[in-house]
Amino acid sequence: MLPGGGIRKGETAEAAIEREVWEELRLRIVRKEVFGQFVSKREGKTDNITLFICHTQGDPRPGDLEILEAKFYARDSTPANASPATRRRLSEFLEGCSVQQEW
Repeated sequence: MLPGGGIRKGETAEAAIEREVWEELRLRIVRKEVFGQFVSKREGKTDNITLFICHTQGDPRPGDLEILEAKFYARDSTPANASPATRRRLSEFLEGCSVQQEW
């Protein structure tokens, strides 16, 4: 899965991604840009998702107890257990496919 989580009250999406990437991967973001805004209506609720392309320093490592493994993958070796949504987003970014708004 891609790193992420909820935005806290009073927090911007930009601040939230920096916090989540630190909490989950122990990485500091040195540059980021918004890739897209998406909507997920799974699990009986509506989630608004902002996806960032981030440049970081260092190597990822699990940051908290909910993360079992953290690592970078080569562009052509997406993990077999990556979610369909993660695969779509990677394809849109890496191959320049059209971006669909539904997560």
